Amino acid sequence: MYKKLAAVLCINYLLFPVSIISGGPQTDNDTSNRTLFRLTPLSSLTIGAAHLSTTYPVGRYTFPNQDGTFADKGLNYFLTATGNGAISTFSDFFYDIRINNVEGLRFKKGSLFLRTRSVSLEAGRNNIWLGNSYYGSLLLSNNAEPYTLIRFRTEQPFRIPYIGNFDYTLFHGWPRRFNIIGHMLSWYPASWFEFNIKQTIVYTGKYTFFEYLNMFTARKANLRDGLGETNSRASFEIAVNLKLLPNILPVINNSKLYLEYGGEDFYAKWQKADERFDKNLWIGPFGFQLLDTAILSGISLQTDNSTFVLEYAQNYKNHYLFYDPYNGNRPYNFSWYRHRVQPPFTNNEALMGHHMGHAAEMFMLYYEHSFSAFSTAFLFSRRHRWNINLDDWDSYKINSAERQDSFHSKVQYQQNPISVSLRLILNLYNNVDSDNNLVRNIPVGGVTARDILVGVFFTYRF
Repeated sequence: MYKKLAAVLCINYLLFPVSIISGGPQTDNDTSNRTLFRLTPLSSLTIGAAHLSTTYPVGRYTFPNQDGTFADKGLNYFLTATGNGAISTFSDFFYDIRINNVEGLRFKKGSLFLRTRSVSLEAGRNNIWLGNSYYGSLLLSNNAEPYTLIRFRTEQPFRIPYIGNFDYTLFHGWPRRFNIIGHMLSWYPASWFEFNIKQTIVYTGKYTFFEYLNMFTARKANLRDGLGETNSRASFEIAVNLKLLPNILPVINNSKLYLEYGGEDFYAKWQKADERFDKNLWIGPFGFQLLDTAILSGISLQTDNSTFVLEYAQNYKNHYLFYDPYNGNRPYNFSWYRHRVQPPFTNNEALMGHHMGHAAEMFMLYYEHSFSAFSTAFLFSRRHRWNINLDDWDSYKINSAERQDSFHSKVQYQQNPISVSLRLILNLYNNVDSDNNLVRNIPVGGVTARDILVGVFFTYRF
């Protein structure tokens, strides 16, 4: 196993979304000003209660981007305890323990870090978020249950003269039903521009060191034996800091525009399975083309007291930049978050990618404002999940989509070390999905449902 992990070494800095339910996941502790030894057995304690009233067939509600946390119908109790510490100036750790009336006592997250100023190595139980998106990530998010992983990444960008700065992350994870490896390379040719290349690979077989390298290059992908039994996703992302915007609108302090283009499969001249195609096909300057594509775009604006985010994601229509050699006229994709051989891209009944689901699109608007000790936040999203027949790989079928209109609101009072928040979630469904399978949609026309969740949370930071 350790030889295999040697083939898996890296990911760049990540931006986590801020969830309206519990404040979102925390980034790793600052690496500066470390003490030789420090132990904080209890750094924060959160106690909460939430009541869920639902007519949706599933009978429960999974909070988006909250490590797979869910509420059952009726009254739910939550208790979260976090702690952290440092073993030396080069090693630190954290843990997150949760108790609720549905799942009982859970060691939710916890990792040990070995760090220098330049790089870090993490081993433990955690989630990884890939990219700049706010309300969902195409390739990998913290929507599902955390899993055992090992991760190497740069703590500070490294510079290549005349080219720019770079960050890199490589990880290997062990969710419940499969293994996953992935990496992300970030390039900063200028202080206001970021370009990311990302890839994740799901597999269930046992491979040698060099076969891991073949997995990254997809040299033997799409074969019916050996490395063909893998499931790879990749994407390119551009993020631009709109530095000129404050000159036009002085009230804006910070702004970012981001766009991601991803694929669940791809055609490449070096893939053995693609040797049957015309070698003269134009598929772009790099010799490959992403297939079964998805897009995600967004903009975030910040003032002294406010945050505004607008985001759109879609993974059911193809947006080929060049040409699809398999079927140039195929208008819909077939494979996001599912595979004909590999298990679905889920962990403990929650999607590991974007929580909108398979064959879906989502529009999201988020606004947060702070009034001294009080703050308020509002989120609206509209999601469509289409019925696309995946049993026949050569055909497709579109019926009416399930539509979900979601309203989240939060009012919070914070006076260190105490914060109290009231949360309300209202979900309205039309053409309800009759299938509880996370990667198969069967909407039924005219059937409606509703979720109402009201919760109160109290947090004390020690």
